Amino acid sequence: MRGISILYSNSFRSKSLTRGFQTNLISLVHRGNMAEHLLPLAVAHRGGNEVAHENTLEAFQDAIDLGYRRLETDVHYTRQGELLAVHGQTIDGSEEIEKGVDAYVHIGERAIRLADLTRADRQAIAHDGFYIPTLEEAMSLNGEVSWNIDAKRQEAVLPLIDVLRRLDAFHRVTLASFNEGSIRELRARAPKGTQTSLVESEIRKLYLTGFLPWDPVNFPKHTRAQVPSTYGKRKIVTRAFVRAAHRHGIPLDVWTINNQQEMEHLLDIGVDGIMTDELRTLKTALEARGMSLSYPL
Repeated sequence: MRGISILYSNSFRSKSLTRGFQTNLISLVHRGNMAEHLLPLAVAHRGGNEVAHENTLEAFQDAIDLGYRRLETDVHYTRQGELLAVHGQTIDGSEEIEKGVDAYVHIGERAIRLADLTRADRQAIAHDGFYIPTLEEAMSLNGEVSWNIDAKRQEAVLPLIDVLRRLDAFHRVTLASFNEGSIRELRARAPKGTQTSLVESEIRKLYLTGFLPWDPVNFPKHTRAQVPSTYGKRKIVTRAFVRAAHRHGIPLDVWTINNQQEMEHLLDIGVDGIMTDELRTLKTALEARGMSLSYPL
């Protein structure tokens, strides 16, 4: 992993009675329009980074070996036609990824725009201990686990649809993006019933309904609300927000939670999923409550 970093710059399988589309995602109980998990969903953010560099096959495999049944990754599309499972940071090292940014992989002193990354570049990086996998390679590690996949830029949408179609994997994904246009296109092109995340404008409306005695807004079906626990200095994941989401039949996931005390609080107020880099910490918190990471697949 020496001398390598990735930065950004502004420049359940639930078996169907038919062979067709399967119910999304793992071990669900349906209550009206609400698809509610029997257990909170533990999500390995970037596969974790405890035993290997995040977003590597080794990290994803570690999460699977621990019992995680949902993994998370961003995807970026290269000019050579590869859809890579990879995250990154802004140019100053911040985790606050803005819309429309370019991603770079840094090999020592050399910076390569991720969209321009070649197979030869990936091989060179691999020799230094960090192999950037394609999404297909990552998803092929285990055909049973589900994935939260964030299409960082709109040019990744069609390649993402193609990969999921080739793997017959729409039933085991939640498709996400900070780009509202990308989500609209994903919803339009994916098979009916494919799960997507709410976009920012939809999340804002959902949050506001928590302060109202009635529900003036209808939300798309087969969606999840995926939010940080705070926005600026404002704490947004509250019991009221959880209740509002559940009233609309929308599971609420929170990212990226690495503190056990905060994990415990979120579990207490009834969130449906927690994304974490600290895989073993979340595993410990769940097991202390008699919960298991390993859903019945």
